[in-house]
Amino acid sequence: MTPIEIAYFKHFMYDKGLEKSFQYYYRKNPVKVNQRSNVNVNPESIEQYLLQTSVEDVIMKAFTFYLSGTALRETCTFDYWKNIDDQWQKYMRSMADNFSNDSWPQLRRTFAILRQNWDVPGYWRKENFESTEEVYKRMNINLPLPENCWEHGWNVKAPKEEKVETAITEIMDADFEESHASDVPEIEFVEFDNNHRVVNSLTRGIMSVNTRNHSWRVTINRTDTKEIKKKQVKYAMVGNTKSGETMIMLCNNSKGIPLTYNSDDYYNINSRQFCDHLRRLLSISDDLAYLRIEKVSEKMDSITYKVTRQ
Repeated sequence: MTPIEIAYFKHFMYDKGLEKSFQYYYRKNPVKVNQRSNVNVNPESIEQYLLQTSVEDVIMKAFTFYLSGTALRETCTFDYWKNIDDQWQKYMRSMADNFSNDSWPQLRRTFAILRQNWDVPGYWRKENFESTEEVYKRMNINLPLPENCWEHGWNVKAPKEEKVETAITEIMDADFEESHASDVPEIEFVEFDNNHRVVNSLTRGIMSVNTRNHSWRVTINRTDTKEIKKKQVKYAMVGNTKSGETMIMLCNNSKGIPLTYNSDDYYNINSRQFCDHLRRLLSISDDLAYLRIEKVSEKMDSITYKVTRQ
């Protein structure tokens, strides 16, 4: 698989809570050349396997399966993993034209997960994340190192006119927090009772809160809407982290407010409750406000954004 495909595979496994199960069976039930042979078909290294396999084969040719009814655990059966594989194939088709794919050599955000070496004990710990150079070497990537690359030990090649501390902070906040797909910020969300054209100026990373003429509408820009739509989410939730940061999650939690996909290809959140809570959390007094949204976490069926005032 390509680095892009490997990154999505690792995110997919994390999102499903299957990364350790996959690794366990890969090592415990290796595929043999034949029934009488002790020779494994796949390499001992999982990372090497990911490089030499394909999107179509990565799950179903990773290890030996048991037939349903003959196994002590369903999680080691063919039917179980075939169902997972069907979801994986669908997931990859949805990611084929992701806007961020071209930026993978930076090993940032979605692709920071490539810094995790699944052959290393404790690979999920930040202190074990590999440097850009180490990742390139392990994955046989023949590209020049990015100008601003992360080196093992938190040594950062900072831009000439920026401080090293700033570069470190950016990498810590924007990259590595997203490298573990299940690390969602602890947010105290507001629960809502479901019973109850300014958009043309919106650019990527911007949304509006409009209460003029009692409209009570949040509108997300078209570019981010396109990405959110791939998740097939139906609801929006808003809340604050313990550190006071305001977050919006687009998800399938029915305790949120329903999303509306309008004819102009924008997502709207039409709710006075939602608008009131968002305005209160960010101390907004204007009847029309433009806010910045920055993606901080992405899972199979949700995207979480940090919201700040411009």
